[in-house]
Amino acid sequence: DLSQWSSSRLLKLPNFGKLCLDELRELLQSLQNCQTEEELNSIINKRLDKKYQPFVSLYNQGLTLAEIGQNFSITRQAVDQKIAKARKKGYLVISKLENGKIRSEKRKKIRLENLLNYKEEFIDLYQKNESDNFIAEAIGLKNNEIREIKNLLLEEGHIQKRVTPKKSRRRLD
Repeated sequence: DLSQWSSSRLLKLPNFGKLCLDELRELLQSLQNCQTEEELNSIINKRLDKKYQPFVSLYNQGLTLAEIGQNFSITRQAVDQKIAKARKKGYLVISKLENGKIRSEKRKKIRLENLLNYKEEFIDLYQKNESDNFIAEAIGLKNNEIREIKNLLLEEGHIQKRVTPKKSRRRLD
């Protein structure tokens, strides 16, 4: 257990000097005083090597490795290596699955915002009892996009659900 090691033993480690020892003491003291997980995360991220912080921050916001690489003019692979090193050093880095979920949510939000550009035109045609197919053709959207707009506008109360009369069946006697 690291907390049981003496200062002299720590100083004998390769690449471990007095500055590292002072930083370690300060970190351990800070960790003893923290009371919530949020405080713990804040302390850890402040203490870790600052060269990884921009990469981790952008990755945790849902950017792809390629997008981060473009920001820093490095390859996707180089970003991946920096993220991996940051993980090993204790940075709080989200999983690839979580990163994908964030990107997916962002894309969905952008898509819905784009679809809402057609809100007024859709409402106008919908209130004229035009069919979904007609509305899709008139606006220039796909049927699934029309369904998305309709569901969103129904949820928000901008339009009312149409009641379609059921066809009666004749009984043949």
